[in-house]
Amino acid sequence: MSLLLPSRPIVVIPELAMRVGLNEAMLLQQVHYWITETTSGIEHDGRRWVYNTIAEWMEQFPFLSESSIKRAFSSLKSQGIIYVEQLSSDPRDKTNFYAINYEHRALTDEVKMTSCNRSNCTVASGHNEPMQQAKPARCKRPKRAALLTESTSESTPKENPPIAPQSDAGADNPSAEAGEVLDFLNEKINGRTPKRADTLREITERLAEGNSAAELKLVAEHRASLLLGDPKMGHMLSAKMIFDAVRFGGYLAAANAWDRQRSHKAAMAEAVEQQRQEPVAGDAPEIDFDEAFDRLIRDAAMPENDAEKRAQQQVRKNGFGNVDESKARQQWRPILTRAYAMSGVQA
Repeated sequence: MSLLLPSRPIVVIPELAMRVGLNEAMLLQQVHYWITETTSGIEHDGRRWVYNTIAEWMEQFPFLSESSIKRAFSSLKSQGIIYVEQLSSDPRDKTNFYAINYEHRALTDEVKMTSCNRSNCTVASGHNEPMQQAKPARCKRPKRAALLTESTSESTPKENPPIAPQSDAGADNPSAEAGEVLDFLNEKINGRTPKRADTLREITERLAEGNSAAELKLVAEHRASLLLGDPKMGHMLSAKMIFDAVRFGGYLAAANAWDRQRSHKAAMAEAVEQQRQEPVAGDAPEIDFDEAFDRLIRDAAMPENDAEKRAQQQVRKNGFGNVDESKARQQWRPILTRAYAMSGVQA
């Protein structure tokens, strides 16, 4: 049996665990990582605040029950080590924001919290409850994008050497393919993230799992379309967040659905435009287009002949698109004209 850990452990200084509790120390270390090592969260009252749901904390600490996590945060708050507030402008959003009181006596120079990175370690003791005895139900996720859900812990140096420039080798060169995805993301969000081992890590991992570069680009494009206009959500547009192992499957499913809907709308718009521009063979009958529009479209009255019925059904099926009434009336003229020509009915 190997004595090597299969994943990076969560690093907690024993002295800190003795002072605040083991679970408390692990959660505190995690909050500290996101405040100091990432661009996550928001600035409020001169402090950096990061936020998450209990369900998402449980993803980072699957060996802790919901009640253990709640109790640990409550303990940290009661000790005055962290601040917990609900800072969302939406009164329905009850997500907790967390900030650390770095001046607290428990966090003196003798207890320096370590920088760390990702992990799914399974160290647990103290007030931890067995999962089969504790309530395992997770909170429902909020409708907004998932937030701040990376486990932390890494004993390697923070700085990573830049990756050497790669040739255009496509799928034969994973580093080049990952760099291509990062370039695409930078283009979509007007970013300047450099190509380094740490910035390409999640992209490379998703490609190694069998996902294509096109799928990763689609996810990046979809996430950018959702979050780019919201300054508070800008931190969610990093490669580390977008291509995170936990989130990526859900992001990909949502992006595929979005792309199908986008393609359908584009096809419909193209069909309407083509129909509007196509000339009608033969002499156009004398038609009172405005009267017919008012009667058939605005008032939804019964058609007086087959041509009107055909035109009315077409509009009900395809609509006019997102246009005002004057443009809708313009689109109505060739639709009704063509319907008369196809039906052979005189106006």
